[in-house]
Amino acid sequence: MLELAVACAALIGRALLQAADAALLAVGEAETRAMAAAPSSPISARLLADLKAHPEPTAAALRGTSHVLLALAALASGRFAFALFSEAGAAQLPAGVLAVATALVVGLLALVVDLAP
Repeated sequence: MLELAVACAALIGRALLQAADAALLAVGEAETRAMAAAPSSPISARLLADLKAHPEPTAAALRGTSHVLLALAALASGRFAFALFSEAGAAQLPAGVLAVATALVVGLLALVVDLAP
């Protein structure tokens, strides 16, 4: 069950990164510059202005981290699915066949999650 908790936490983190990416795109650059230029501006406003000034590296970093979290979720799901298949009576199959079947199921699930909007 720990594997499912890790997979869910990774998918939640991935969703939060995608929300941060969308929020970064939604904020206007002029508003961000005005907030960062104010003398009493918080550090977060200056960091946001820096992220907004360099959109390509920011988006690439967010996407890369998102893919790492998806891989972690797939790995945790694979461990859970392998244990589930092993306990569900598929134990008479060789371990290699069981591992390939688990990898196909988890790979298909990761592909569906990655392509979902």
